[in-house]
Amino acid sequence: MGGLCMFSELMNKGARCASFKKKFFLSALICSVLGSLCLVAFAQDRSYPNRPVKIIVPFAAAGPSDMIGRAVATLLQDSLGQPFLVENRPGASGNVGALQVARAAPDGHTLLITGTSQFTTNPWLYKNPGYEFLKDFAAISQIAVAPSVFVVHPASGLKTMRDFIAMARSKAGQLNVGNSGVGSPPHIASELLKFEAGIQFAQLPYTGASLAVQAVLGRTLDASSTALPPAQGLIESGRLIALAVTGSTRWAGLPNVPTMMESGFPDFVVESTFGLYGPAGMPNEIVQKLSRETLLGLARAEAKERLLNAGFEARGAGPEQLRHLILTNAPKFKALIERAGIEMQ
Repeated sequence: MGGLCMFSELMNKGARCASFKKKFFLSALICSVLGSLCLVAFAQDRSYPNRPVKIIVPFAAAGPSDMIGRAVATLLQDSLGQPFLVENRPGASGNVGALQVARAAPDGHTLLITGTSQFTTNPWLYKNPGYEFLKDFAAISQIAVAPSVFVVHPASGLKTMRDFIAMARSKAGQLNVGNSGVGSPPHIASELLKFEAGIQFAQLPYTGASLAVQAVLGRTLDASSTALPPAQGLIESGRLIALAVTGSTRWAGLPNVPTMMESGFPDFVVESTFGLYGPAGMPNEIVQKLSRETLLGLARAEAKERLLNAGFEARGAGPEQLRHLILTNAPKFKALIERAGIEMQ
């Protein structure tokens, strides 16, 4: 009986020893795997970028996205030590360039800089843009914002938004108002003005903000809702009259121009928000590195001044904030587009 007890005890000790060895082996294996992953992540972070990086701007040169793209390219090139090259790929309200980035290798060497309207309005304006924000893109950093501005020619005699609304009511449906493209923030701002003020006018989309501004200067448009960059200098020189800006506060570069809220529309805020994106599947270490370096660059006084002089306010935010902004605004713009009866293309 004593021999059996001793044998049983030895068996139990062996089982416990084997169990301990098994647990030790599994723990060591897990630590080894985690260590390897950390080394890979560290290596990715340290080695990126290892060649020139292409930043796709899905609009023509000299437009708002292009200005932002070139400013950010300079910041990242200075901090990361590799060329960041801007490539303009316009077409289909930005869909051509965005699709190119969506299909690129997710290694951080092909990036996208565009306004959030790419993802908040285009899905409701195009039957098949070729991409989906959640499935095909990684948000990296919010960069800057800019309001739209309503402008008229000095010869119109209009000074305020109330003046314009009064004229639009007296000439119902006869006024022509330009914008920088179907679904652009200036277009959305014009549609919102129609509903908020209860007026009607013809919307004439142009292929860029500069063209719409030039049409006002040439008196072929009665007014235009436009991005600030191509209009600010003309407003400052008196060649255009600014009726109101669509931001939440007055624009620093145009302190005498009221907001739409000050013009009698308390909830009227439409801003162009520009961000940096990459293809879905980018390693988180690269996303965080790009975001960190972008935000550090935007915090510099010279970067803020450069953007402000070009008509933008540097307003950096990380990946989660940018993603949240898009997912929050998309249903709002969908409702406005449906209410305005804008047909899908």
